[in-house]
Amino acid sequence: NDFRDAYGLINVVLNKDRSAMLRLKKELGPCFRVIMGNLDGYYKLDLSLQMDRICLERLIELSATYGQVRQNKSKLSVGKIGDVSQKGNWSCFRNEYFEGSAIVLDASFFS
Repeated sequence: NDFRDAYGLINVVLNKDRSAMLRLKKELGPCFRVIMGNLDGYYKLDLSLQMDRICLERLIELSATYGQVRQNKSKLSVGKIGDVSQKGNWSCFRNEYFEGSAIVLDASFFS
């Protein structure tokens, strides 16, 4: 699992130093949660910041991957079982806003 690998690598590199881990967490911002596998929750990202853009790109990538897995495992059809998305698009996102307006967040957001 990528998340366990990331957690193990960070612990080895930082020699399990809690203060170093807190500094890394501060430096990476919300991207730290994504790297460590804690994807749930509320994100408020500033897309003028590189780490926040990386965070969003990774969240979109993971949403597409998990959505595809759920869709492939669905025994019925689209929208019948397995699709727990808010908008019926197999996405993991809910209540997405950009600059105060509701949006549907997917890979096309960066296009």
